[in-house]
Amino acid sequence: MEQEQIAILAQNVYEFKEALKRLINAVSLDHEIKNKEAQSTAHECLSDVLKILKNLLEKHPGLQSTEILLKAQKLVHLVQAYTSGNQGSRELYDFINKLATSFSLRLSEYLMGDSDTCVPQIHEEPSTPSTKEPGLDGKRSPLQKPKQQTFGIELEKHLNMTGAEVPHIVVKCINEIDKRGILVKGIYRVSGVKSKVERLCREFETDEKNVDLSETHPNIIANVLKLYFRQLPQPLFTYQLYSEFLRFALNWPCNTNKDPHKGIEELQQIIEKLPKHYYATVKVIIKHLKRVSDHSECNNMSTGNLGIVFGPTLLRTIGTHSSLSSLMDTVHQTRTIELMITWSNHLFNA
Repeated sequence: MEQEQIAILAQNVYEFKEALKRLINAVSLDHEIKNKEAQSTAHECLSDVLKILKNLLEKHPGLQSTEILLKAQKLVHLVQAYTSGNQGSRELYDFINKLATSFSLRLSEYLMGDSDTCVPQIHEEPSTPSTKEPGLDGKRSPLQKPKQQTFGIELEKHLNMTGAEVPHIVVKCINEIDKRGILVKGIYRVSGVKSKVERLCREFETDEKNVDLSETHPNIIANVLKLYFRQLPQPLFTYQLYSEFLRFALNWPCNTNKDPHKGIEELQQIIEKLPKHYYATVKVIIKHLKRVSDHSECNNMSTGNLGIVFGPTLLRTIGTHSSLSSLMDTVHQTRTIELMITWSNHLFNA
Protein backbone atom coordinates (compact mmCIF):
# COMPACT_ATOMS: atom_id res chain seq x y z
CA MET A 1 0.00 0.00 0.00
CA GLU A 2 1.47 3.33 -1.08
CA GLN A 3 1.62 6.50 1.02
CA GLU A 4 -1.23 8.12 -0.95
CA GLN A 5 -3.46 5.12 -0.25
CA ILE A 6 -2.50 5.27 3.42
CA ALA A 7 -3.47 8.95 3.54
CA ILE A 8 -6.89 8.17 2.03
CA LEU A 9 -7.41 5.29 4.43
CA ALA A 10 -6.38 7.48 7.37
CA GLN A 11 -8.97 10.09 6.38
CA ASN A 12 -11.67 7.42 6.05
CA VAL A 13 -10.75 5.97 9.44
CA TYR A 14 -10.81 9.45 10.97
CA GLU A 15 -14.36 9.98 9.65
CA PHE A 16 -15.43 6.63 11.12
CA LYS A 17 -13.86 7.49 14.46
CA GLU A 18 -15.62 10.84 14.57
CA ALA A 19 -18.95 9.22 13.71
CA LEU A 20 -18.51 6.74 16.56
CA LYS A 21 -17.69 9.59 18.93
CA ARG A 22 -20.85 11.44 17.90
CA LEU A 23 -22.87 8.31 18.56
CA ILE A 24 -21.27 7.94 21.99
CA ASN A 25 -22.14 11.57 22.77
CA ALA A 26 -25.72 10.90 21.68
CA VAL A 27 -26.00 8.04 24.16
CA SER A 28 -23.94 9.68 26.89
CA LEU A 29 -23.78 7.87 30.21
CA ASP A 30 -25.13 10.85 32.10
CA HIS A 31 -28.59 10.81 30.56
CA GLU A 32 -31.25 8.50 29.19
CA ILE A 33 -33.45 8.93 26.11
CA LYS A 34 -36.41 11.05 27.28
CA ASN A 35 -37.83 12.65 24.16
CA LYS A 36 -38.26 12.12 20.44
CA GLU A 37 -35.57 14.68 19.60
CA ALA A 38 -32.97 12.72 21.53
CA GLN A 39 -34.13 9.50 19.90
CA SER A 40 -33.86 11.10 16.47
CA THR A 41 -30.32 12.30 17.20
CA ALA A 42 -29.23 8.81 18.23
CA HIS A 43 -30.65 7.31 15.05
CA GLU A 44 -29.03 9.99 12.87
CA CYS A 45 -25.66 9.29 14.46
CA LEU A 46 -26.17 5.56 13.95
CA SER A 47 -27.00 6.19 10.29
CA ASP A 48 -23.76 8.18 9.88
CA VAL A 49 -21.73 5.37 11.45
CA LEU A 50 -23.23 2.76 9.15
CA LYS A 51 -22.84 4.89 6.01
CA ILE A 52 -19.19 5.64 6.74
CA LEU A 53 -18.47 2.02 7.66
CA LYS A 54 -20.13 0.84 4.44
CA ASN A 55 -18.03 3.32 2.45
CA LEU A 56 -14.87 2.17 4.24
CA LEU A 57 -15.48 -1.49 3.51
CA GLU A 58 -16.33 -0.80 -0.12
CA LYS A 59 -13.16 1.25 -0.65
CA HIS A 60 -10.99 -1.15 1.34
CA PRO A 61 -12.55 -4.64 1.00
CA GLY A 62 -9.61 -6.15 2.87
CA LEU A 63 -11.08 -4.64 6.04
CA GLN A 64 -14.24 -6.71 5.73
CA SER A 65 -14.77 -9.49 8.22
CA THR A 66 -17.73 -11.45 9.54
CA GLU A 67 -17.05 -10.09 13.03
CA ILE A 68 -17.25 -6.46 11.90
CA LEU A 69 -20.47 -7.04 9.94
CA LEU A 70 -22.11 -8.92 12.83
CA LYS A 71 -21.14 -6.20 15.30
CA ALA A 72 -22.56 -3.51 13.00
CA GLN A 73 -25.80 -5.48 12.83
CA LYS A 74 -25.93 -5.83 16.60
CA LEU A 75 -25.26 -2.10 17.00
CA VAL A 76 -28.47 -1.38 15.09
CA HIS A 77 -30.47 -3.61 17.45
CA LEU A 78 -28.89 -2.06 20.54
CA VAL A 79 -29.63 1.49 19.42
CA GLN A 80 -33.22 0.50 18.67
CA ALA A 81 -33.54 -1.09 22.11
CA TYR A 82 -31.94 1.95 23.75
CA THR A 83 -34.20 4.52 22.11
CA SER A 84 -37.26 2.45 22.97
CA GLY A 85 -36.25 2.43 26.61
CA ASN A 86 -35.43 -1.29 26.74
CA GLN A 87 -31.66 -0.88 26.90
CA GLY A 88 -29.45 1.15 29.23
CA SER A 89 -26.81 3.59 28.00
CA ARG A 90 -23.96 1.71 29.69
CA GLU A 91 -24.47 -1.46 27.63
CA LEU A 92 -24.63 0.50 24.36
CA TYR A 93 -21.62 2.63 25.30
CA ASP A 94 -19.57 -0.49 26.06
CA PHE A 95 -20.61 -2.15 22.81
CA ILE A 96 -19.59 0.88 20.72
CA ASN A 97 -16.13 0.55 22.20
CA LYS A 98 -16.14 -3.17 21.40
CA LEU A 99 -16.91 -2.30 17.78
CA ALA A 100 -14.00 0.15 17.81
CA THR A 101 -11.80 -2.60 19.25
CA SER A 102 -12.70 -5.08 16.54
CA PHE A 103 -12.27 -2.51 13.79
CA SER A 104 -8.90 -1.39 15.11
CA LEU A 105 -7.62 -4.96 15.27
CA ARG A 106 -8.84 -5.60 11.74
CA LEU A 107 -7.20 -2.38 10.55
CA SER A 108 -3.89 -3.44 12.06
CA GLU A 109 -4.08 -6.84 10.36
CA TYR A 110 -5.05 -5.22 7.06
CA LEU A 111 -2.12 -2.80 7.14
CA MET A 112 0.29 -5.62 7.94
CA GLY A 113 -1.04 -7.51 4.97
CA ASP A 114 -1.24 -10.88 6.72
CA SER A 115 -4.73 -11.07 8.21
CA ASP A 116 -5.21 -14.47 6.60
CA THR A 117 -2.25 -15.98 8.41
CA CYS A 118 -2.79 -14.69 11.92
CA VAL A 119 -2.22 -17.22 14.64
CA PRO A 120 -4.71 -16.53 17.46
CA GLN A 121 -3.27 -14.62 20.42
CA ILE A 122 -1.56 -17.28 22.47
CA HIS A 123 -2.56 -15.79 25.81
CA GLU A 124 -6.23 -16.01 24.93
CA GLU A 125 -7.82 -19.29 25.94
CA PRO A 126 -10.73 -20.60 23.86
CA SER A 127 -14.19 -20.40 25.39
CA THR A 128 -14.61 -24.17 25.24
CA PRO A 129 -11.98 -26.90 25.49
CA SER A 130 -11.12 -28.99 22.45
CA THR A 131 -10.27 -32.69 22.46
CA LYS A 132 -8.16 -32.43 19.34
CA GLU A 133 -5.43 -30.05 18.23
CA PRO A 134 -7.02 -27.58 15.80
CA GLY A 135 -4.94 -25.23 13.77
CA LEU A 136 -5.62 -21.69 12.57
CA ASP A 137 -9.38 -22.18 12.36
CA GLY A 138 -10.22 -19.98 15.33
CA LYS A 139 -10.37 -22.72 17.96
CA ARG A 140 -7.15 -23.51 19.72
CA SER A 141 -3.72 -22.75 18.30
CA PRO A 142 -0.93 -25.27 18.84
CA LEU A 143 0.88 -22.37 20.47
CA GLN A 144 -1.75 -22.28 23.20
CA LYS A 145 0.05 -24.62 25.56
CA PRO A 146 0.28 -24.44 29.34
CA LYS A 147 4.00 -23.56 29.18
CA GLN A 148 5.20 -21.15 26.52
CA GLN A 149 8.90 -20.96 25.72
CA THR A 150 8.99 -18.45 22.85
CA PHE A 151 5.71 -16.84 21.76
CA GLY A 152 3.80 -14.61 24.16
CA ILE A 153 6.64 -14.41 26.68
CA GLU A 154 7.97 -11.11 28.03
CA LEU A 155 11.20 -10.29 26.17
CA GLU A 156 13.34 -9.92 29.28
CA LYS A 157 11.99 -13.13 30.81
CA HIS A 158 12.58 -15.01 27.56
CA LEU A 159 16.17 -13.77 27.31
CA ASN A 160 16.85 -14.67 30.93
CA MET A 161 15.58 -18.18 30.22
CA THR A 162 17.78 -18.63 27.15
CA GLY A 163 20.81 -16.56 28.19
CA ALA A 164 20.74 -14.72 24.85
CA GLU A 165 21.16 -11.01 24.19
CA VAL A 166 18.61 -11.07 21.36
CA PRO A 167 15.97 -13.84 20.98
CA HIS A 168 17.19 -16.79 18.92
CA ILE A 169 14.03 -16.67 16.82
CA VAL A 170 14.78 -13.06 15.82
CA VAL A 171 18.42 -13.75 14.97
CA LYS A 172 17.69 -16.94 13.04
CA CYS A 173 14.81 -15.47 11.02
CA ILE A 174 16.73 -12.30 10.17
CA ASN A 175 19.88 -14.20 9.15
CA GLU A 176 17.90 -16.47 6.84
CA ILE A 177 15.97 -13.60 5.26
CA ASP A 178 19.22 -11.67 4.76
CA LYS A 179 20.63 -14.75 3.06
CA ARG A 180 17.72 -15.89 0.88
CA GLY A 181 14.80 -13.50 1.18
CA ILE A 182 16.08 -9.97 0.89
CA LEU A 183 15.30 -9.83 -2.83
CA VAL A 184 11.93 -11.60 -2.58
CA LYS A 185 9.19 -9.31 -3.86
CA GLY A 186 6.89 -8.22 -1.06
CA ILE A 187 8.93 -9.83 1.72
CA TYR A 188 7.10 -9.09 5.02
CA ARG A 189 3.99 -8.17 3.02
CA VAL A 190 3.06 -11.41 1.26
CA SER A 191 1.16 -13.94 3.35
CA GLY A 192 2.57 -17.40 3.90
CA VAL A 193 0.69 -20.71 3.82
CA LYS A 194 -1.18 -21.05 7.13
CA SER A 195 -0.22 -24.63 7.82
CA LYS A 196 3.46 -23.93 7.17
CA VAL A 197 3.46 -20.81 9.34
CA GLU A 198 1.81 -22.79 12.11
CA ARG A 199 4.26 -25.65 11.77
CA LEU A 200 7.28 -23.34 12.00
CA CYS A 201 5.78 -21.62 15.05
CA ARG A 202 5.49 -25.02 16.67
CA GLU A 203 9.10 -25.85 15.85
CA PHE A 204 10.33 -22.62 17.45
CA GLU A 205 8.17 -23.32 20.49
CA THR A 206 9.68 -26.79 20.82
CA ASP A 207 13.36 -26.03 20.23
CA GLU A 208 13.95 -22.41 19.33
CA LYS A 209 17.72 -22.60 19.16
CA ASN A 210 18.00 -25.55 16.77
CA VAL A 211 15.29 -24.81 14.20
CA ASP A 212 16.55 -25.41 10.65
CA LEU A 213 15.27 -22.74 8.24
CA SER A 214 17.34 -23.71 5.21
CA GLU A 215 14.41 -25.32 3.37
CA THR A 216 11.71 -22.87 4.51
CA HIS A 217 10.39 -20.24 2.13
CA PRO A 218 11.38 -16.68 3.21
CA ASN A 219 7.71 -15.57 3.27
CA ILE A 220 6.95 -18.20 5.92
CA ILE A 221 9.93 -17.06 7.98
CA ALA A 222 8.88 -13.41 7.65
CA ASN A 223 5.33 -14.23 8.81
CA VAL A 224 6.59 -16.08 11.86
CA LEU A 225 8.91 -13.23 12.81
CA LYS A 226 6.04 -10.74 12.64
CA LEU A 227 3.89 -13.03 14.76
CA TYR A 228 6.61 -13.23 17.38
CA PHE A 229 6.80 -9.45 17.71
CA ARG A 230 3.02 -9.06 17.61
CA GLN A 231 2.53 -11.52 20.46
CA LEU A 232 5.04 -9.96 22.84
CA PRO A 233 3.05 -9.03 25.97
CA GLN A 234 5.05 -5.79 26.14
CA PRO A 235 5.70 -4.37 22.64
CA LEU A 236 9.29 -3.98 21.52
CA PHE A 237 9.23 -0.20 21.94
CA THR A 238 7.55 -0.59 25.36
CA TYR A 239 4.34 0.87 26.71
CA GLN A 240 6.19 3.54 28.66
CA LEU A 241 7.77 5.20 25.62
CA TYR A 242 4.77 4.93 23.28
CA SER A 243 3.58 8.51 23.77
CA GLU A 244 7.10 9.88 23.27
CA PHE A 245 7.48 8.06 19.96
CA LEU A 246 4.08 9.31 18.78
CA ARG A 247 4.86 12.89 19.78
CA PHE A 248 8.08 12.61 17.79
CA ALA A 249 6.16 11.40 14.71
CA LEU A 250 3.73 14.32 15.01
CA ASN A 251 6.67 16.73 14.91
CA TRP A 252 8.24 15.01 11.90
CA PRO A 253 5.48 14.46 9.31
CA CYS A 254 6.20 13.32 5.76
CA ASN A 255 6.18 16.82 4.28
CA THR A 256 8.51 18.44 6.81
CA ASN A 257 11.50 20.47 5.70
CA LYS A 258 13.22 20.37 9.07
CA ASP A 259 16.91 19.63 9.44
CA PRO A 260 17.12 15.81 9.77
CA HIS A 261 20.05 16.09 12.19
CA LYS A 262 17.71 17.50 14.83
CA GLY A 263 15.24 14.68 14.20
CA ILE A 264 17.97 12.07 14.51
CA GLU A 265 19.03 13.56 17.83
CA GLU A 266 15.47 13.65 19.17
CA LEU A 267 14.72 10.08 18.10
CA GLN A 268 17.99 8.79 19.44
CA GLN A 269 17.28 10.28 22.85
CA ILE A 270 14.00 8.36 23.01
CA ILE A 271 15.48 5.08 21.78
CA GLU A 272 18.25 5.22 24.36
CA LYS A 273 15.61 5.17 27.11
CA LEU A 274 14.73 1.58 26.16
CA PRO A 275 15.81 -1.18 28.57
CA LYS A 276 19.04 -2.78 27.35
CA HIS A 277 17.44 -6.02 26.13
CA TYR A 278 14.82 -4.10 24.20
CA TYR A 279 17.42 -1.75 22.77
CA ALA A 280 19.58 -4.63 21.53
CA THR A 281 16.63 -6.27 19.77
CA VAL A 282 15.44 -2.96 18.31
CA LYS A 283 18.91 -2.36 16.90
CA VAL A 284 19.00 -5.79 15.24
CA ILE A 285 15.54 -5.59 13.64
CA ILE A 286 15.82 -1.97 12.47
CA LYS A 287 19.24 -2.47 10.90
CA HIS A 288 17.85 -5.56 9.17
CA LEU A 289 14.89 -3.58 7.84
CA LYS A 290 17.35 -0.99 6.52
CA ARG A 291 19.10 -3.74 4.54
CA VAL A 292 15.72 -4.84 3.19
CA SER A 293 14.81 -1.27 2.17
CA ASP A 294 18.18 -0.88 0.42
CA HIS A 295 16.90 -3.46 -2.10
CA SER A 296 13.44 -1.91 -2.51
CA GLU A 297 13.85 -1.73 -6.30
CA CYS A 298 13.77 -5.54 -6.29
CA ASN A 299 11.56 -6.38 -3.30
CA ASN A 300 9.18 -3.35 -3.40
CA MET A 301 9.70 -2.86 0.34
CA SER A 302 10.54 0.81 0.80
CA THR A 303 11.00 2.36 4.23
CA GLY A 304 7.38 3.54 4.02
CA ASN A 305 6.04 0.08 3.24
CA LEU A 306 8.11 -1.46 6.02
CA GLY A 307 6.76 1.19 8.38
CA ILE A 308 3.22 0.19 7.42
CA VAL A 309 4.00 -3.46 8.18
CA PHE A 310 5.88 -3.04 11.45
CA GLY A 311 4.47 0.18 12.93
CA PRO A 312 1.32 -1.29 14.57
CA THR A 313 3.31 -4.35 15.69
CA LEU A 314 6.33 -2.73 17.33
CA LEU A 315 4.50 0.34 18.66
CA ARG A 316 1.49 -0.32 20.88
CA THR A 317 0.09 1.15 24.05
CA ILE A 318 -1.98 -0.34 26.85
CA GLY A 319 -5.59 -0.38 25.75
CA THR A 320 -4.72 0.75 22.21
CA HIS A 321 -7.48 -1.26 20.57
CA SER A 322 -10.18 -0.20 23.01
CA SER A 323 -9.71 3.52 22.49
CA LEU A 324 -11.40 5.35 19.62
CA SER A 325 -8.59 7.87 19.36
CA SER A 326 -6.09 5.04 18.78
CA LEU A 327 -7.61 4.38 15.36
CA MET A 328 -5.54 7.30 14.07
CA ASP A 329 -2.29 6.24 15.71
CA THR A 330 -1.41 3.97 12.80
CA VAL A 331 -0.17 6.88 10.70
CA HIS A 332 2.24 7.98 13.43
CA GLN A 333 3.36 4.43 14.20
CA THR A 334 4.19 4.01 10.53
CA ARG A 335 6.08 7.30 10.38
CA THR A 336 8.16 6.47 13.46
CA ILE A 337 9.37 3.17 12.01
CA GLU A 338 9.94 4.72 8.59
CA LEU A 339 12.23 7.40 10.02
CA MET A 340 13.96 4.93 12.28
CA ILE A 341 14.86 2.78 9.27
CA THR A 342 15.88 5.79 7.19
CA TRP A 343 18.18 7.14 9.90
CA SER A 344 19.31 3.76 11.26
CA ASN A 345 22.97 4.23 10.31
CA HIS A 346 23.06 7.37 12.49
CA LEU A 347 20.85 6.06 15.29
CA PHE A 348 22.75 2.78 15.70
CA ASN A 349 26.26 3.70 14.62
CA ALA A 350 27.97 1.71 17.35
